Amino acid sequence: GVPVKELMADAVEGGRLLLNRQRLGAAEAALLAGLLPAAYSLSTLLLKDNQLGADAAHLLGVELARPGCSLLLLDVSLNSLGDAGARQLARGLRANRTLRELRLVGAAIGGKGRQALGEGLLANPASALACVSTDLWSIGPGDTQVCVPHAGLAGCDGALLFAPLRRNEHVTAVDASYNQLGDEGAAAAATALGSARFLRHLDLSDNAIGARGVRALARALAPDGGAFDLGARSDLDPDLNPGGSGVWLGDGLLVRE
Repeated sequence: GVPVKELMADAVEGGRLLLNRQRLGAAEAALLAGLLPAAYSLSTLLLKDNQLGADAAHLLGVELARPGCSLLLLDVSLNSLGDAGARQLARGLRANRTLRELRLVGAAIGGKGRQALGEGLLANPASALACVSTDLWSIGPGDTQVCVPHAGLAGCDGALLFAPLRRNEHVTAVDASYNQLGDEGAAAAATALGSARFLRHLDLSDNAIGARGVRALARALAPDGGAFDLGARSDLDPDLNPGGSGVWLGDGLLVRE
């Protein structure tokens, strides 16, 4: 097997453990998981392009949930975690208070896995996660806009896309138009964006959002000021906002007063 102890001794640099492309599999992940609790100052764990699967994701989820976890960045891109692995990571995200960035590009995670991850984040009001990279979108450190029109997003993606914006202090505009987020995605967005203090523009036009989704968004977004373009909704009641603090214009722009 891969000599994980020796790799850790050589790869730890300034709180960063660099284990990209080391052919790590389930056995090495188990050994690594046993060593991580003793790495008190470890802030970055890079595991890109290895042979990690759902079993390794389970161990990483346990580490994320550990009260003493100090990780700020976890990169598991280009591993075969799958939806089962995503669910294991999601369990850790429900309890984690430190992780700020999670990289999942090329980790074979489908809609069900992304939904589990998003729900785990939304269930954790103490989460610090502000940046997430997936096959469909990326929110990186320093990004001020998230532009994902025509990205193939579905309702299952709403939570994972919007939950990081609760803690993100840089993103002020999101264009997620021309997708299929629907009421499910809109409700997840509303849950997350009610506490997104820095977001000023949200374009959800042409997302098959019905009255239920619009009501959820209006309740969450209308009280604080700003403009949110949800797209033309000529079939909707212009007085959907029950609090009376939002205004629906003819082009579907919800203005927060």
